[in-house]
Amino acid sequence: MVHRKKLPREADEYLSYLVRITGWERWWNFSVGDKSRWSPGPYDVGGTLTLYGDVVRPEGFKYPRAAITLSGKGKMMEETDHPKSVGWIDVKNGLLQAYVSVPAESMEELTVLAASDRLKIVHLNGTPLRYRRGRVNSISLNTEFDPDEW
Repeated sequence: MVHRKKLPREADEYLSYLVRITGWERWWNFSVGDKSRWSPGPYDVGGTLTLYGDVVRPEGFKYPRAAITLSGKGKMMEETDHPKSVGWIDVKNGLLQAYVSVPAESMEELTVLAASDRLKIVHLNGTPLRYRRGRVNSISLNTEFDPDEW
């Protein structure tokens, strides 16, 4: 049997996705736990915040609309492993979709920010889409947006 030498993997390339916020939606749930690894206790609480908007960067991007869902993850800041990403990006039905895990403790602050109508832009730093999928390495939300500064 012939063994082929593996080629060294190239370093990940990163791309900035800027989305101008046009709307948002909040979902929250409280229920009896099901003793799974996701809700090991007697109760389970969860929620998401979805931000909708227009893709500003990259310029001329093939998918002009976006939906970015932030999901609270308990004890996220106590984890000791080093994840490759905080979420993923994909395209379905012409819509750029992102799903990003954030510390559960941040969800209240993020919801207040969205409800204030001051939130202007979401900046996702991630890998370029390959087969309409990519990874999110970081996310930031901003209340000011000057296109010349980006």
